[in-house]
Amino acid sequence: MLSFSSGINSSPISKMNDRRKRSAAFLVSEKLLLLDIIEKHFNIIENKRTDSISNKVKKSEWDVVSFEFNASNTALPNRTAESLKTLWENLKKSAKASFIKTSNGTYAHLKMWIKFLQNQVFSSQC
Repeated sequence: MLSFSSGINSSPISKMNDRRKRSAAFLVSEKLLLLDIIEKHFNIIENKRTDSISNKVKKSEWDVVSFEFNASNTALPNRTAESLKTLWENLKKSAKASFIKTSNGTYAHLKMWIKFLQNQVFSSQC
């Protein structure tokens, strides 16, 4: 009898089990909390330098943001620094697109920009 099995478990069910699990969607309160925390760490996170030292500093700063976020958010699941960074990038993209459409496209003041992001987050969830 011929056997077509290669010894590797390649059934569709095992492939589904190998996928990473999707985390819960971010709540509005979580997005607003992230914006408040990022406001404190903005200068490091948004530093435009990309040399190895700056990248290491940014990565460690995201770990600090993740720690602060999870410490402030005990009732909900913990979030990784990577997922928080992805959320931040997505919030920036959507806010920039909306901001450019609604004004002359300049945003020089951090406080104004953070407030705009908070309004975008809140209005998109309502």
